[in-house]
Amino acid sequence: MKRTRSITILGTALAGLMVLMTGANPVQDEKKPPPPKHEGSRACKKCHLKSSIGKQFKVWQGSKHAKAFELLKSEEAAAVAKKAGIEKKPFEAPECLKCHTTAYGRKKEHYGEKYSLEEGVTCEACHGPGEFFDKPEDGKLHKEVLEKGYIKPDEALCRSCH
Repeated sequence: MKRTRSITILGTALAGLMVLMTGANPVQDEKKPPPPKHEGSRACKKCHLKSSIGKQFKVWQGSKHAKAFELLKSEEAAAVAKKAGIEKKPFEAPECLKCHTTAYGRKKEHYGEKYSLEEGVTCEACHGPGEFFDKPEDGKLHKEVLEKGYIKPDEALCRSCH
């Protein structure tokens, strides 16, 4: 029993020394998974262009949300910005971009390769990053997206811009 105690004390001392010398945790560090990426509307188009589920992508393409960024380049937007005391061009002003684009202001690691602010307000603005939904397993779609962070939009989400 005395020998076991000595080994335990020695092991604890060595682990403590390792932490002091390397800053490493002898117990495996739990790393956070990388943040999910916004992929842009193309990620949604793959599944949501089908007529069997309502052609949501086509509906979005014809909506004001899809043209929200373009609107910022208009004379009307410039006048609204000026009246609000915004000195930058609306399509460069954070005050405008936060509602006229999807995920404006996030870190670069939050954007996929094909993401573009110029797509306006995409599905991802209301439902969450497209990387969550890019490759759902057959038959598990709804359960899987809910587990991964699918956002079901509500009035509060809409009112955050409107």
